[in-house]
Formats: sequence, C-alpha cells, structure tokens
Amino acid sequence: MHIAIILNQIFILALLVLVGIIATQYKIITQEGRLVLAKVIINVTLPFLLATKIAHLKPTAQLIESGLSVFVLSFFAISILYFSGRRSAKIVGLNIEDSKIHLLHTMFGNIIFIGFPLFDALFPGGEGLFYAAIFQLSSNSVLWTAGIMMLDKKSTKNVFSKLLNINTIAFIIGVSLFAFSVKLPSFIIMSFGKLGETTIYLSMLYIGSILTQSRFKSLFQQKYLYSIGLNKLILSPIIILIIIKLVDVVIPIPISQNALTVLVMQSGMPCMAIVVMLCAEYGYNAKMASENLFFTTLFSVISIPFLYWFIGIVW
Repeated sequence: MHIAIILNQIFILALLVLVGIIATQYKIITQEGRLVLAKVIINVTLPFLLATKIAHLKPTAQLIESGLSVFVLSFFAISILYFSGRRSAKIVGLNIEDSKIHLLHTMFGNIIFIGFPLFDALFPGGEGLFYAAIFQLSSNSVLWTAGIMMLDKKSTKNVFSKLLNINTIAFIIGVSLFAFSVKLPSFIIMSFGKLGETTIYLSMLYIGSILTQSRFKSLFQQKYLYSIGLNKLILSPIIILIIIKLVDVVIPIPISQNALTVLVMQSGMPCMAIVVMLCAEYGYNAKMASENLFFTTLFSVISIPFLYWFIGIVW
C-alpha cells in the first residue's frame, strides 16, 4: 500500500521536476530566478509548512519518544555516512579537494527539497514532517559547523549563527504550539498552511532547474558518481538500519516504525543542493558537486522505493 503511495508520489515529483527542466530550457526560470526561487522556498514557504504542520499534531507519548530517538540516532546516522564517505573516496582515488565534496555529499542529503514533500505525502497529518524536521535540525548542526570547517579552515566566524535560522525558529514555534496543544484559528491554517503546501511544487521546479546544469551523456563516464550513488543511496542507509536493528534486539529503542522509516530514508536521500552552492562559494569543484546532485537525484527514483521496501522487511 505504502509502496504504491511512494511510487505515486515519486511520479508526481518527477513530472514537477520535468516542468522545472522545461521552464529552465525555455529561460522562464533563469539563473537569477533559480536563486530567488531557492530563497522563497527556504525563507517563506518552508517555515510556514513546518510551523503549521507540526502545530497541528496531537501530542502522544510515542510521538515524543520517537522524536527524541530520531534526534539522537540522526547524529549516529551522519557519523556512519561520514566514515563510509571517507572510505568510498579512497576507493575511487579522489584528490583532497574532490574527496571533501564527495564526503559532504555522502553525509548530507536533499532532506528539504525532496525529503520533506515525500514524507508529508507518505505520513500525512504532520508526523512525517515532524521527524524529518528533527533530522534536518541534527543535519544542519553538523553542516554549518564541521561541514563549513571542512571547506574553510581559515575562518569559523559566525558558523554557529547559521544554526539559528528562520526554519529552526519555525520548527520551535510549531513544537511549542504542539506541546501546549494550542489550536490555531482556521483562517491562519487556511492562509499560512496553504502557502506552506506550495513548498512541494516550488521545490521540484528548483530541482528541475538545477538538473539542467549537468550534461547527461558525460555523467555515465565518471566512476565517482557510481561510487557515491551506491554508497549514499543504498549501502549506507542499509548499514544504518541493520546496526539500529541489532542494537534494538539487545536494548529496545523507543522509536516507531514511521520514525525509523523517516530516519533511514533521510539518510538515503540524494545529494544536498546547498552543498553545490557552498562548493561554488568556497572555490571547490562546483561542476562535480552538480553532477553528484544530478546523478543521485536521477537514481533515487529507484533507490527510495527500494529502501522503503527493505525497511519493511528488516523492522
């Protein structure tokens, strides 16, 4: 049943991505327009999506326990991704700078632009978004500290200020309303909630626009793309799942199957779009980063349903 939902959702997302590709090819979405689109998503629609969806949840003991487990296990998952990324970079024989891109893209996935819309559809009512936002909080705390230090060793100024952004604030507001069972007026839900729901459509237009930057034919000649694709999308999430399962057998972990599904699938999301921007900003190989994004996004159409199916078998 849920596999059908995932496949249906992926087909919907794929069609929206196609619209973004076509719109960019016909210069309806320009490079400047793409940057504006990303800012609108991250700073306007996504905060409203997080705040209204999470606030609408009904607090239960299982939801809170699972949320705390996701927060702790997220750091464990990112650690596994870090070590597997270092290993795969050595196997492929990447130089120091390209290894950093490979490592960052292994650690950090497209949890906002692809993960949030997918989990909102898979687990409606805000539960999926709740766990996904917790994973994002953990991921951001590592990206804007260790990740930036990895790219820029000369300066760590204002790194921690990145953690307190509008989406973190929206998450805190949503959790506060959720914790105190505050019911928002219907006109707020209808206005801000509907505005937040446009995130899925705008995100896919953005992904489609990003994908036009890479040349399709040359992708299949780069062996490092196969390495990051296999490692990031399939092997590492499976390792994370199996280790958590083995630990749970010895010491039961208070986490629901929905929460675990979000955790593992977030670990297996295609490469993060923001890393492409960071590589350009710090003078790294932005072309390689764009190819990582394109390749893993393309093959996530297969890997995401597979991961969901595999989680159902193991857990």
